[in-house]
Amino acid sequence: MDVPDLLKIAARKIAYYIIEGNFHIRLQLKTKMVSEKYPHVDYPILSQLACNYIFQLVKEVRYRLDEQKLARIDEVLLKVLCLSEVDLNDQHYSNIFKKDLELIKTQNLFSLGLGDAVNIREYRVEKDPRMMRRVHRAGIMPNNHTDCDPIMAQYYFDIGKLLEENLTPETKQKLISLDLSKYIRPRSEFPFTRNWTQSIGQMLPALCSLSVIGQNLEGDEFLRLCGNFPNLRKLNISKTGVTNLRGISSLKFLQDLSIGGLVMLNTNCIDELFELPDLKKLSMSGQYKCNCCRSNTIKFFAESDKVIQKLELFDCTLTNTTDPMLRRIVERHPTLKRIVANYSSVRYYSPNGVEIWNNLSLHSFLCSIRYFREVRNSSMICRILFNFLDFIHMTELEDLNEMDMRGTVHELYSLIRQYEYHHNILEQVDIFCANMAEENKIHFYSLYEKRLLIDSFLFIKEVSAKRRLNIYPSWKFLNNVLETVEQCDADRVASNAMQSIIADYPSTPAPECIRTVDLVLDRIDPTSHHYKALNKFRLIYMLGTVRDSLGKPVKRTKPMRVFHIHFLVEQPAGNEFQNDMGEEMAWDFNNRHWGADDQNDEGVADM
Repeated sequence: MDVPDLLKIAARKIAYYIIEGNFHIRLQLKTKMVSEKYPHVDYPILSQLACNYIFQLVKEVRYRLDEQKLARIDEVLLKVLCLSEVDLNDQHYSNIFKKDLELIKTQNLFSLGLGDAVNIREYRVEKDPRMMRRVHRAGIMPNNHTDCDPIMAQYYFDIGKLLEENLTPETKQKLISLDLSKYIRPRSEFPFTRNWTQSIGQMLPALCSLSVIGQNLEGDEFLRLCGNFPNLRKLNISKTGVTNLRGISSLKFLQDLSIGGLVMLNTNCIDELFELPDLKKLSMSGQYKCNCCRSNTIKFFAESDKVIQKLELFDCTLTNTTDPMLRRIVERHPTLKRIVANYSSVRYYSPNGVEIWNNLSLHSFLCSIRYFREVRNSSMICRILFNFLDFIHMTELEDLNEMDMRGTVHELYSLIRQYEYHHNILEQVDIFCANMAEENKIHFYSLYEKRLLIDSFLFIKEVSAKRRLNIYPSWKFLNNVLETVEQCDADRVASNAMQSIIADYPSTPAPECIRTVDLVLDRIDPTSHHYKALNKFRLIYMLGTVRDSLGKPVKRTKPMRVFHIHFLVEQPAGNEFQNDMGEEMAWDFNNRHWGADDQNDEGVADM
C-alpha cells in the first residue's frame, strides 16, 4: 500500500494552490524569510522530487483551462518548478502545443514524455510535390492504408529539430528516458522525417529507454534505430509497422521489449529476438488499439524452437494466445516466472512454478492491476477495474477469499493516491469502493481496511470538490462502514457530509448525508479547523428543510440527533443576530427564514 509521505502531502497542497491561483498569496507571509535566506529568488526552492509530483498533478488540469488561466498557471510553474521528469504524453491528452514546450526549455531533465507535437506547425516538413503527384497517379491515398502498406504522407514532422531547439545542453547529455508515442493519430499522419533515429541518437548519447508507440518505423528505419541506440535497456515499438526485427541483436543490453501489434513477414523475421542475452521482459500485448487478429508475431514466437535465455515475464494481453500456444512457450523457457494474459484465449493452462495473471480469478485481477500500475498503463487499469467489479458481482459470497478482499481494499487505496489526477480511474474506484462497502462484505475486513475504505471515500470526495469533477460518492455505503467503526476521523467525516448538505441548496438534503453526521456526532470537536470554511447558517437552513413522509418537520428523535449541530453556529444567545438595518433577527426553523424576534420560535424549541 502506498502511504503518502510528508513530501507528497506538502506537494499536493502546493499543486492545489497553483491550480486555484492562490500560490502567490500563500507566499506573502513567507516573503521576508525567503528574501533573507535566498535574496536572488522570489519563490522558494523546492526539491526535484516534489516538483515532479506537483507537475504531475497540475498538468492534467492544464488541458481543461482557458488561455488566461493557463498562462497564469504556467507563469507560476516556470518560476517555482525545477523538474527532472516531464511527461506530457497521455493516452487521453496526447497533443501538445508550443506553450507546452516553454515548460521544458529551461529544465534539466532525465526523463521526457513528449506526446504528439504535430500541432506545432513550424516543425512540419512538406514532401516534394512531384512525389505526391506520382503517388496520386499510382492510386495510393496518403491516409488510406493498412498496417502492411508503406506510408505515403504529404507532410512529415522534424522531431530532431524540435528536440534540438527545445532541450538544454545538459538535458541532451543526461536524458535517460524518451517517450515519443502517438496514441490517437494513425502512423500515416505526420510521420517523422527520414533518418530521425540517427539525428536523435547523436543528440542523446545517454538514452537507455525509448518508446515510439504508433510512430512509423517501416523499411530500414528500425535497423537504423538499433544502430543508433546501442545502450538501450528498454524499447517499445508497438504498432509501428515494423515487419522484420533484423538488427535488434545489436541491442546487447536490452532487458525490456514491447512489440505488440506488429505483423511480421515470416517466421525468420523474429530470429534475432532470441539472440538478446539480457532480455527479461517481453510484451506482445495488443493493448494499444491495434488490430490484434492480424498480428502474427505471437504465433511465430510460439511455433519457434529457439529460446530467450533469461526471459522472466511474458505479456500477451489482448491477443489471440491459446492454451496450446502458451504451453509451447513455457516449455521452452524454464526461466519464466510470470505471464500476463488478460483478455486472451488462455483459459485452463496452469503450469507449476509460473504465475498466470488473467481475468479469471480475484488474485489474478489484483496482480494484473499492480503490473499495469508499474508500467503506467492507465487505460488497461480502467478496463480491468470495470471487469473486476463485474467478477465480484457474479461471484458467490462464500467463494470470495478474505485475504484477496482485504488486498483489494489496499490496492484501491494505492490507486487513488497514484492516479488522483485521473478522472476515469477515480470514478471507477469510487464505484468499486461502494461495492466493497456493502453490508454483506463488511465482515471480510479488519479495522485497518475499514479505515482505508473511509479514507478512500473521503479522498475522492475532497479531490472531486477541489477539481470540480462530476463524481458523487455514495454516503449510504460509507455509513455501512461507519456503523462498524468506533474510531475514525469524525471531524473530517462530518465536515464533508455537511459540505454535501450545503451543496444541495436549495433542494432537500439527502438523508444519507444527515445519517452520516448523526453517526459521528458524539465524537466531533466543534472547534476543529475542518468546520472553519462551512457556511453554517446555510447548513442550519438546509437542515430545516428536512421533512418526514407526512411533510411535517422532523422532530428531535434518536436517529436524527443531527439537529444538535446548531451549536456549531457562532451566534448570540437566543439564536439572534442583527441584520444590516440593526434589527434583531432570529431563525425560524419551521418557516426556514430569518425574521424579527417576535416570530414563532417553535422550530428551535423542537430541537
